[in-house]
Amino acid sequence: MKKLIPTLLIAALALALLAACGDMDSTAPQSGSGQKNDNAGGGKSPADKVADGASDVAHGVANAVDDVWDGLSDMLDGDSLMEDDGEGFKAYGIDEGLLDDYALYRGKDAGDPREVFIARVGQGNLDKVEKALEARRSAVAQQWKDSTDAALAYAREPVILKNGDYIILAVHDKAGQLKTAFEKLTK
Repeated sequence: MKKLIPTLLIAALALALLAACGDMDSTAPQSGSGQKNDNAGGGKSPADKVADGASDVAHGVANAVDDVWDGLSDMLDGDSLMEDDGEGFKAYGIDEGLLDDYALYRGKDAGDPREVFIARVGQGNLDKVEKALEARRSAVAQQWKDSTDAALAYAREPVILKNGDYIILAVHDKAGQLKTAFEKLTK
């Protein structure tokens, strides 16, 4: 992820520079619009328009996982979870270089086993990430295997789902309901 965003921004800058080299003084009507290309006033130059579009693309890639989380958070009572500060991610044993983007949300206290890890995986890395999530799923199930609290039964059976280049590990009482929503959000 750290390499992807700068690469997209460099590509956007290159496109903006190429667009800026175009004929910006043209006052000929645009095809079928009946309007003049007025770059001197409050209108945006072609370079600005390209830069805005490239920014939207970069924003979309950078926030793809956040958008999936936003779609799932109501179902998962997202307000009762907190975004991981990076410490919890270490327990996953995943090299960040394998991921395009990820988000990890956890319960707010040590007695709350809930966690939801969503990742957009880099090309060709899904098997490696899935293997790490299988290990994490086993570790969570092992940690909670002796719990006699029926309300925490979900902690003994975390769910892993994959769709395209997205993968999710859900330790949550509503994890069984995730499949349809997750598939819809990661098309």
